[in-house]
Formats: sequence, C-alpha cells, structure tokens
Amino acid sequence: MRVSWFVVLLSRFIVGRGSTSAAELIDTSVSTLLRDDHDADASERAARQLMDLAYECPENVQSIMRSGALEPLVRLLGGGGPGAREAAAGALIDLSQTDADRIAVVRAGAIAPSVELLAVAEASCTEAAA
Repeated sequence: MRVSWFVVLLSRFIVGRGSTSAAELIDTSVSTLLRDDHDADASERAARQLMDLAYECPENVQSIMRSGALEPLVRLLGGGGPGAREAAAGALIDLSQTDADRIAVVRAGAIAPSVELLAVAEASCTEAAA
C-alpha cells in the first residue's frame, strides 16, 4: 500500500510542477482501467489517480466524466480487490459533484456494487468487533 501512496504523492508533485498535464494523467489512468490484462495494482493506482485529480480540481471532474472512466470504475468497484474497490468508490464519490454527475454515476451502474461493498465492509466491522 505504501507504494501506491508514493505514486499518488509523486503524481501530485508532478501535476503541481506542470511536467505532466492533468489531461495526460486522466488519459493514462483511463487507459489503464480499460486494459484487459486485469493488473490489480495498476487498476488501483489508476483509480486513486482519478480520485485525486477529481478531488484537487473541479475542472478535472468534467474531463474525467467525458473520458469514459465511469464504466471501468464501476466495474472495478464491483470486481476488484479490496484496495481497488475502495479506490474506485473514492473516485466515484469525488466525481459526484453535481446532480448531473450523480445521475451519470447511477446510470453507469454504481448502486448495486456500492451496496455490496458496504455490506462487505459492515460484515468485516462486525467480525472485527466480535
């Protein structure tokens, strides 16, 4: 997990320095999510990158929404590893800025996997408390 946070911090530094544009980072992240190789670590990093970009700058939200990121994020939310699912959930939350954005997230199918993720989290909490 430390490596993925290092990548996030590094990407924030790079974006802040202007070396790589947000558009390039969005394109790279979406391309990673759309790949068929099912690299769980790369998918998690890509989702975290999109989450950070959406959180940092409202203009990035619309770029991400137009990039085709919703469907792969919803797929990751429903079928990735625990870290990837968490990152996808965070990205979808950060992308849900306006009513239109929230409607788009719902239409992409995020409700069922979100409920499932909450049920798994509740079960884990209950088990840990016992």
